[in-house]
Amino acid sequence: MPACQACWEPFQGDENYGLVQLGVWTAAWHVRMHKFMPPGHGKHLVTLPVLLVAHHNWSLFFACDRGERIDILPFGPIGGTWKLSETYNLLANLRALVDWVDGCFREWMK
Repeated sequence: MPACQACWEPFQGDENYGLVQLGVWTAAWHVRMHKFMPPGHGKHLVTLPVLLVAHHNWSLFFACDRGERIDILPFGPIGGTWKLSETYNLLANLRALVDWVDGCFREWMK
């Protein structure tokens, strides 16, 4: 199965650079997926969750295919590793993303 999520950890916590890299990765993923899509599968790709890790903070974004462009929309923080309670939040959110991959994304790929 093709990659269905991107995760980028910028060096020295430069979040803007990390967002640019997520955008580049997402654009490349869209180009590659369009090459593999069978005719009649639709013009737009599924909205893709992408993660940005800056220091101990994890944030979720969604890459939305708008046809002429790809928008990276912020969802917000999903947890972190700076304290135990935030690590549990992170784990719960990562499990939810795994469920999405195993369900919605897998179904879309068929």
